[in-house]
Amino acid sequence: MASWLGELEVPAPPVRTLPIRDVVPDLVVEGPVPGLAEQVRALHRRFHGAS
Repeated sequence: MASWLGELEVPAPPVRTLPIRDVVPDLVVEGPVPGLAEQVRALHRRFHGAS
């Protein structure tokens, strides 16, 4: 996510971002899912006013 926001030139948030595995070490995480990843990127582009 941080890299996506960097690509959109969005300023860093005022708090440190954490990988989900740092928050919940035993959680099984899958992804990014290719089809959904592009949809999520599109949502971030729209939210941050990028084209």
